[in-house]
Amino acid sequence: MVIKAKLSESATEEYERIIRYLTTQLRSPQAADNFENEFKRVLSIACKQPEIFALSNDPHLAQQGYRVLLFNKYLALYTYRDDKIIVAHIFHQTQDYARLV
Repeated sequence: MVIKAKLSESATEEYERIIRYLTTQLRSPQAADNFENEFKRVLSIACKQPEIFALSNDPHLAQQGYRVLLFNKYLALYTYRDDKIIVAHIFHQTQDYARLV
């Protein structure tokens, strides 16, 4: 069974900020396309098997049910509840995401 995924308002803003950075600051539309395609790919895997990705390494976030999608140099935190995936945040892997949530 494939379930639906939704981006939170924060995740939507983070997603758009990353795309803007890749296209305007780095001037790499190809990097932006790669980011989008890989995000969609791993999210579709999560929609097919929502618990396939590991819980966060941070105990507090894991206790809240946050799982981590790793793709390219980014990660997305999501929860799986009530038969839907909610992507809460998207970060670069170098960021201390546990502190930022």
